[in-house]
Amino acid sequence: MKTLANSVKVRKSVFDRTMKDEVLDLSDLKNGNIDPERFFKETFITDNMETVFDTAMNKFRNRSGNSIIKLTQAMGGGKTHNMIALGLLAKYPKLRKEILEGKYNDVEGEIRTISVTGRESDMNYGTWGEIAKQLGKKEQFSEYYSPLQAPGQTAWINLLESSTPTLILLDELPPYLNNAKTRTYGQGTLLDIETTAIANLLNAINKKELSNVCLVISDLEATYEEESEIIQGMFKELDGEINRFSLNLEPVSSNSNDLYDILKTRMFEGLPDESEINKVANGFKNSVKEAVEMGYTDEAPSEIASAVRDTYPFHPSFKDLVERFKENQGFQKTRGVIRLTKKMLKGIFRESDKADNLYLINPYDIDLNNAEMANEIKSIKPEFTNAISHDIANNGHSVAERIDKSTDSQDVQDVSKLILMSSLSKATEAIVGLSVSEIFTYLVAPNRDITKIRSGIEELQEKAWYLYKHHNKLLFRQTKNVVAEMQDEIKNLSRSQAKLYIKDLLEEEFEPNDKDCYQNLMVFPSIEEIELSKEKVSLIISEPSEGSDGLKSELKQFFEEVEYKNRVMFLTGQKNVMNKLLETAKKVRAINNIIFRMQADNVSDRDSEMQQAMDLKDKTGNRLNSSLRETFTTLYYPRNNVLKNTNLIMKFSQNNFNAEKEIKNTLISEMKFTTDIEPKKLRKRFDKIIFTRDRMTWNELIERTATETRWLWHKPDALGELKEDSLQKEIWFKDGNYIDKTPPKKETNVNVTKMSTVSESGISTLRITPVNADEVYYEIGQEPTTASKKVENYNSFEATDLVYYFLAVDSEGVNETGDPVKWENDINLQYKELTIKGKDALKLQATPSNCEIRYTTDGSSPKENGGVYQEPIIIPENAKYIQAVAVNEEHDIVSDVLQYEVKENEVTVDSDKPVKLTEAQTPKGTKATYEELEFLNETNATFKQAQFIITGRGKADFSLTFMIDKVEIDDMNMLEEQLKNIKDNFVGEKPHDLTANITGIKFKSGRDFLRWLEKNEFNLEMYKNRFSQY
Repeated sequence: MKTLANSVKVRKSVFDRTMKDEVLDLSDLKNGNIDPERFFKETFITDNMETVFDTAMNKFRNRSGNSIIKLTQAMGGGKTHNMIALGLLAKYPKLRKEILEGKYNDVEGEIRTISVTGRESDMNYGTWGEIAKQLGKKEQFSEYYSPLQAPGQTAWINLLESSTPTLILLDELPPYLNNAKTRTYGQGTLLDIETTAIANLLNAINKKELSNVCLVISDLEATYEEESEIIQGMFKELDGEINRFSLNLEPVSSNSNDLYDILKTRMFEGLPDESEINKVANGFKNSVKEAVEMGYTDEAPSEIASAVRDTYPFHPSFKDLVERFKENQGFQKTRGVIRLTKKMLKGIFRESDKADNLYLINPYDIDLNNAEMANEIKSIKPEFTNAISHDIANNGHSVAERIDKSTDSQDVQDVSKLILMSSLSKATEAIVGLSVSEIFTYLVAPNRDITKIRSGIEELQEKAWYLYKHHNKLLFRQTKNVVAEMQDEIKNLSRSQAKLYIKDLLEEEFEPNDKDCYQNLMVFPSIEEIELSKEKVSLIISEPSEGSDGLKSELKQFFEEVEYKNRVMFLTGQKNVMNKLLETAKKVRAINNIIFRMQADNVSDRDSEMQQAMDLKDKTGNRLNSSLRETFTTLYYPRNNVLKNTNLIMKFSQNNFNAEKEIKNTLISEMKFTTDIEPKKLRKRFDKIIFTRDRMTWNELIERTATETRWLWHKPDALGELKEDSLQKEIWFKDGNYIDKTPPKKETNVNVTKMSTVSESGISTLRITPVNADEVYYEIGQEPTTASKKVENYNSFEATDLVYYFLAVDSEGVNETGDPVKWENDINLQYKELTIKGKDALKLQATPSNCEIRYTTDGSSPKENGGVYQEPIIIPENAKYIQAVAVNEEHDIVSDVLQYEVKENEVTVDSDKPVKLTEAQTPKGTKATYEELEFLNETNATFKQAQFIITGRGKADFSLTFMIDKVEIDDMNMLEEQLKNIKDNFVGEKPHDLTANITGIKFKSGRDFLRWLEKNEFNLEMYKNRFSQY
């Protein structure tokens, strides 16, 4: 695969400084100043140019086809070039045999050629006089010169009619016509006369007498707005003829490769064959494929290869980006692109050795430090002058150049020039800017390392003043961005402000949360501000020493003089890194101030400037946090009454940094902090270093841990846990304010633990644990003596009363007998909802039972105002709360207040109507079954379906079922007799249980149903939706 230097041959005319940058016009054709052979060598004949040739030659050949050709493209779009090409074919019959393989060889002989350019504004006798003059018939129109007047249609026919074909070329008329407005003749201007004259000419050419005359006229509508109105006025009377006869052509088609085929022909004498171009295309295909695999772009490799084949030797991006700005107002389209390309080729092939390393011509191959090239780019969009000089190219001083200098590359300059070329369009809705993916696509090339480009782009975004990001695309604008504003803001920030900001960040970063290694933090304190506590370890963060790296001398002296040497450590670092940190802090403060102002001005979060500001905030903030960790890296801690230093270990877990944790880990590695604080191990070390006498106060021990630098640091409550464990295990003993290693004489005691309580009976089961004793005596309600009852079962002592006293005794007399221990039971007060005589009622029960229940129904206190409970309480109407309390006056024990909220009775029973239960009654056990039958008998109830099941109890394994179905039972006594017979005949004396399932119970009246509820101590609310009346 060959580079450009070895694969293409640039025309000498591109480099020839003696030759002007030719801009040919029709005067050059008229005066014979054009070399036809060279002209056509450097001309690519586009499809539309060939159509112009075909149309004119058909007219000259057989007098057929369109007589008028209008070339419609903006200034610099190739109209004049097309006219000159046709004019040369007309003037030189020899060319007709050579061009397009002799396609026009049959058009023989002379073709009269008239060339009129509007740049010749001094035509004294108007366009008609100039045409007559070039035909050698100036005198034929003499009567139209003085005074100036427009020739009529017949006059034009008489002038132009000839057996010799005639080609009339009218180019760039608008400047001439604009000038004609200023020349007054009679009641009008020369413009009025010219409009009539040209209109008559166009009309005459469409007559059969002039069937061998072809007129080519250019239209500059896109460039000359005012003049285009004049031209439209000229053709107003001939609109019908124009639509019928004129052919509108765009010399260089916008929807084709015409422009790039023109460039290839105009710029290069030779290009490589297809096989060599394929090698280059495949080289770029492979490079793009690698970039896709690396995640830099999502461009399809096959598409880039196909595009390279079409645009070689230009990179496809050259075409894409030029298309964006070539429609700019005032830009000369084809001519402007040719001029730009020439300057690029000079820079690549003559003014540098780029061609030796390039495979394609890229849009960023512009040397903006070359004044000629810089002026060319600035002429496309002059507003970018400041952006170019500050951000892109300024003889080594621009942002992009400075970034590249640090990496010894060209990457960021190429990126910035790519973005610049993508931002040159002036159109309102134009596509401007490039995404990062597009930038990579355009930069990828064989043998190019692209791995550092992303970081370069990020740095460019952080430093460029005119670079913006909009809709995820990077672009240049003429106004300064937030980066520039940030630089202005930085100038107003002092070193002390930056230092204060860093202090706040350090306090946040190193704030102790676990507080196991250190509990107090001071950042940049003066000596006077430092206060140490004997119970807390302080971390002091200090600026590096002014004279050198390391801890300040005043802090070293402070340590020498302070009492609590084992309660302080220092964190500091290097002076040069500190200065960098201060500068970064200014940037963070600056961007935060800018964002604050933008938010105060209600700038939307979706605004591109706000997004750039937020992006800068994130990046500078991350950089500041990183700098903080790189600056404060030397930790000084006490050992053997001196300060030792070590490097603070920086470890990141899932991209997070925990300063407190890293301080702790560093001290663990230095064996200054320990997590091995199991009391047994800690006590051994404590006894050796701190607890050096048999008897010491706890305050004295804590003081020694604060002054003795051999003592390791640990979580603050470790000493408290050590103390608690040692006292609990009776390794140490407390005597007032002293801690003693010698044990005192022991006293007996008893621990009473309630294991469970049966709520129905109030009986509690206690566990009795003697301490320093082997016997326990108890009494109910009074203190016991050794004459009282002994506790027999320590693990299951049943307490049926409210108050017990227990006395622990050492029968061997070693330990002194302690005081009796009092234990009080809790009073449990419960209630049950009933229905009595159709009214809601409450049944109250207290356990243990040796207490009095008092209650109120008006919401007042039951203890002071309550009546004594004797029997179930009928709830008065309008009562909202029933309150009750159980009291034992002898021992002054009171239960919790029971508060019952009276519910509104939603269930009613008609006393006269029968009632049918919709759910079965299922008494469990023999007693419950016979009680149920008794209650049913007493309330005149009947049923038709039931099951009575007799099952053996214990080892008696049997089962009998007595079923009733669709037989109405109204005599419960008879049923009981039948059950007795069954048991006598089949069960005998075997232990057994009787259960029942009775369905469809009916009561003759609601009154009977209510009596049944009362006997069962049921509440009517319980039977909501469980009965019906009929």
